[in-house]
Amino acid sequence: MKRNLTALLPALGLAILLFHGWHGAIAATQAGVLFAEFPLPDANGQPRYLIATGPGELWFTLPGTSAIGRLVVTTTADYAFTRYDTPTPNSQPDHLVYLDGRIWFTEYGANRIGALDIASGQITEYVLPSPDSRPTGIDALPNGDIWVVTEAADSIVRRTVTGAMTEFTDPLLIGALLSDVEAEDEDTIWLAAPGRNELYSYWPNRAVKLVKNFPGPLSKPYQIDRNLNRPWIIDTGQDYIGRFAPGTLTLWRWYPVNATGVGLADIFYRNVPGGRQVWFTERDANRISQMTLDGTTGAISQFWRQPLPESDSLPTGVAVDDAGTVWIALSGRNKIMAWLAPYYDFPNQLYLPAARYD
Repeated sequence: MKRNLTALLPALGLAILLFHGWHGAIAATQAGVLFAEFPLPDANGQPRYLIATGPGELWFTLPGTSAIGRLVVTTTADYAFTRYDTPTPNSQPDHLVYLDGRIWFTEYGANRIGALDIASGQITEYVLPSPDSRPTGIDALPNGDIWVVTEAADSIVRRTVTGAMTEFTDPLLIGALLSDVEAEDEDTIWLAAPGRNELYSYWPNRAVKLVKNFPGPLSKPYQIDRNLNRPWIIDTGQDYIGRFAPGTLTLWRWYPVNATGVGLADIFYRNVPGGRQVWFTERDANRISQMTLDGTTGAISQFWRQPLPESDSLPTGVAVDDAGTVWIALSGRNKIMAWLAPYYDFPNQLYLPAARYD
């Protein structure tokens, strides 16, 4: 381990810890299924959500130490961790997104959004319009707009590339406890509202629209990922994975995870040849799962649920990089974990749950 550079860069609030020769703990939990674990030096970092900006390059929030972390992995024995402290103490960074050389993130405990310039390591913070609004989800559009949702203020905030910040509210959002946002384009913004048991689409400067036909009154859409105009959600209330399917009779296609109380925490979607893959974390069940769907019918062709090597790992964020490696934030173990392709070496399914169409 090379020496901590925090003292050399106090103005940046930057800590760099490089690891060379530290072996990630690799464990074969099933035939050919490999995990590589990368312990973080921050004792209480509790990594929450993460994104992959390249093969083996991860950015993640560290709410326990009010920082943004970066992990660059060359091999399981050669990797580097960098910590960027937020200017505001106890800021509790939550979600994050990448746009044009900057990592944008919400500061749940500081009523701010932050922008980390990757080249310089500088973090700039912007105060949100409503006090104590508890920002959660964040997304970005190619035009430079940053979209944020707040849990306490029941509001949507847009920051344009010019720096103008506007807050939007609607009676439909009262008590929504907004948890995530996905910006499809300049006209359609998707909102997860677990407090109202609903998913909304927001048309800027026009209206908030309820997306109906949910499976039941206990549904709690929590996190969103998107494929074109078709959001995928995790429904923590009924333990479903849901795909919005406009043009169909019911508007939704539901995939039960065949377990209850698993604590669905995050979702990642990607296209693969001939189909789709959806990855999700089961925080309370200490598992990571992967669902492969036929690209034509939408039926499940493979469902793989993998217990994690250590108990109480509390898997939260999940992302897949361009090389196909699955990355998971383990809040309970203060680690970032890689699930290495091919993930398993035999074709058996753990189970094949039927899709729901009603």
